[in-house]
Amino acid sequence: MQYTKLGRTDIEVSRICLGTMTWGTQNSESDGHQQMDHALGRGVTFWDTAEMYPIMGGVERAGRTEEIIGTWLQKNPSRRSEIVLATKITGNGNKSVRNGRGIDAKEIKIAIEGSLRRLKTDYVDLYQFHWPQRGSYHFQQQWDYHPESCERAEARDNLLESLQAVGDLVAEGKVRAFGVSDDSVWGAMELLRLCRSAWSAASAIGAERIQPVVPAVRYRLGGSGLLRGCRPAGMVAAGDGLVEREVS
Repeated sequence: MQYTKLGRTDIEVSRICLGTMTWGTQNSESDGHQQMDHALGRGVTFWDTAEMYPIMGGVERAGRTEEIIGTWLQKNPSRRSEIVLATKITGNGNKSVRNGRGIDAKEIKIAIEGSLRRLKTDYVDLYQFHWPQRGSYHFQQQWDYHPESCERAEARDNLLESLQAVGDLVAEGKVRAFGVSDDSVWGAMELLRLCRSAWSAASAIGAERIQPVVPAVRYRLGGSGLLRGCRPAGMVAAGDGLVEREVS
């Protein structure tokens, strides 16, 4: 197995990432445990999940995938340090998770506590926004999402508030690094800009807590421009199940 650093963090991840989004629908708890054993036995230490998983599970099964990982960790507590565990907070509009309320400072704190409880761990290595609060082109929304309808000032306020909340989680030791999933070029670059500007005005907004938060990007659409945007910004692009490259 080959390993690389996750962006500019000191977190080392396997280049292959174990995806988990069917555990609880297409796969049973036993299946999930066998897959985790198999993956770790072959050096796959980077595992990705989300509070809404399994997919197509609805309200009744939302969070079940994290629970399956949690029961494995409960059986193997000494192996937690071997794993780089990533999870995601669900964006706006999915009624199966927190009644669709999405991402803001209050919901981030509620969501992370739920994930930690289900995962049976006291921290996650990478915490990601599953999709942006303002919406995005992803998840078959290419023709339905209209970015011109987004109120930019409101979107920026939400991003900054959310970054500060994640910074609090870093300070509390509940999150090691922060990333975004299925965002646009504008969203990824705006998050990076806000992080940098917040550092320069830390005393004004308490943003010094954001400093350890190093954005990473997951992408679905190669044509969205995210890959071209990541490279000069020093962000790492992780495709579905694979860390493609470290950019510097």
